[in-house]
Amino acid sequence: VVIQPGIAKNIDGDALQAMDFLTEEEYLNILETLPQDNQYLDDTDPNKFIAKMGAECLSDLLARTNLDELSYELRHKANNETSKQRKTEALKR
Repeated sequence: VVIQPGIAKNIDGDALQAMDFLTEEEYLNILETLPQDNQYLDDTDPNKFIAKMGAECLSDLLARTNLDELSYELRHKANNETSKQRKTEALKR
């Protein structure tokens, strides 16, 4: 799972998005196209590509989630959404 897309692009040349799923082949292709110094960049550098798998990935994604912001966004959607289905989806999250 892509944690931080940085400057990485997929095979088609499109920019990656956070939380995109990658196959092992896609991951290895992306690593081959990245500059050599990418691995030495600080993890907070927005240009660094970071992808992880398993429990480490889940832990990192949860640590990066801003719960206050997410809570505000979902409450706003639930209060202002006109579609019942989208309102219900926001309440379930």
